[in-house]
Amino acid sequence: MGSLGAMEKGDTRSAADYLTRQATATEEPAERMRLFEALGDMAVMMLHDEARARTYYDAAVNAAQPLEARHLPLLEKLLERCDLAGDHLGAARAAELMASFGGDTGGRVARYVSAARAYAEGGDADRALSAALRALELDANQLEAADLASARPRRSWPRRSHSALRRGSASSLPDSALPSTSIASSAWPSATWRAEARSAASPGY
Repeated sequence: MGSLGAMEKGDTRSAADYLTRQATATEEPAERMRLFEALGDMAVMMLHDEARARTYYDAAVNAAQPLEARHLPLLEKLLERCDLAGDHLGAARAAELMASFGGDTGGRVARYVSAARAYAEGGDADRALSAALRALELDANQLEAADLASARPRRSWPRRSHSALRRGSASSLPDSALPSTSIASSAWPSATWRAEARSAASPGY
């Protein structure tokens, strides 16, 4: 029985199963993404199955080639499902992807801070630090980002802060990407954070 026949009989779960097989067998990325996103919507609105919806939205994001700003609504759906499920790492990845697609600076900073917080809650300290540094690159006075970054013990920092800023190591950060003196003296453990951030990427550290 196809999806239409199943839907006509009111068997939405069988229809979803049929469409899942169809989406999985589809090789064309755009169609694969469209089907999985539609399945996610079906899981939310008709099946009331949050776990299944999260799996479908994640598959849709993975099918998007390349992932672009036009996919932000899809990422928003995935982020919401991850938040509801308490999937901190999934939520962090979605928020970080959303931040990377531009938009206003304030919105990007908020997304990176959200990603850093979720990574920290999920136990991925390296990615939490990287996302916090991304936020500080955009707004050096972002106190929560500064707090999240400073929560990482200095000696546990990686030699390269897990693709810190992904365009270069912490050693190459411009002063504008680092906390201001006022923040360094108030929100940070010491005023020597600039040197510590740069030394985190040095081979001898």
